[in-house]
Amino acid sequence: STINGEEELEIMAHLYHMWHLIVRNMKGLERKNTAHNDLMYVKTMIEFIQASYEERVSLQDICECGNMGKNKCTSLFWKYTNMSPVDYVRHYRVEKGIELLKYSHMTITEIAYATGFSGASYFAETFRKYMGCSPMQFREKYKKITGGL
Repeated sequence: STINGEEELEIMAHLYHMWHLIVRNMKGLERKNTAHNDLMYVKTMIEFIQASYEERVSLQDICECGNMGKNKCTSLFWKYTNMSPVDYVRHYRVEKGIELLKYSHMTITEIAYATGFSGASYFAETFRKYMGCSPMQFREKYKKITGGL
């Protein structure tokens, strides 16, 4: 039996519909893979920051670690952390400073340098911005709450 013109058009319509579904689903997979890859890049850059926060870490260093330009790096950080890469570095350093304020007898200056800040005043200024108090005030409040532990 031969296929007439109407049947041929119907078959072609089905083939086009199948191709449309395949292409649409492939785009969905590409978006998922891109999102997964972007997340992996951010994870790599965050791990780099966490491993080297005590040293000088520039935006360029972070970008090179993620193998991308500044715009893409900044965009991905905003998407996944709600902060810029440089803000993430500062925030992470303050978090490490909090640990040292709680559990060490280091001076504020020693903590500043140990957490990668260029000096005690910049550490104190940044700490106050994130925590709403000075490092010394934080340490004193913590000691009162814990009984000096």
